[in-house]
Amino acid sequence: MNLRRDGGRPLVIGHRGAAAVAPENTLAALEAAVAARADLVEFDVGADLTLAHSHRERPAERLDLDAALEFLRAHDIGVHLDLKEVGVEREALDAIDRHGLRGR
Repeated sequence: MNLRRDGGRPLVIGHRGAAAVAPENTLAALEAAVAARADLVEFDVGADLTLAHSHRERPAERLDLDAALEFLRAHDIGVHLDLKEVGVEREALDAIDRHGLRGR
């Protein structure tokens, strides 16, 4: 994915999915980012590899990293994981590789 912009439209990044239009860090937010034709989607990953900004800010709809990556794999969108806990790096990278998303 080319993230360089040479005069075309600006780079569009969905923050926590598309938190302005759907509950953050949920499948609905990821779907909204894809529907909005974002170039890249950022979301938070907690210690148990579920999407959440923090223990206090867990969405009612719990979504795990594998389910999120499985959904995103089918769409032409970049993926940025914001790991909220130290020690989950290897598991997160393994999940990225399982879904063939390294480099996106």
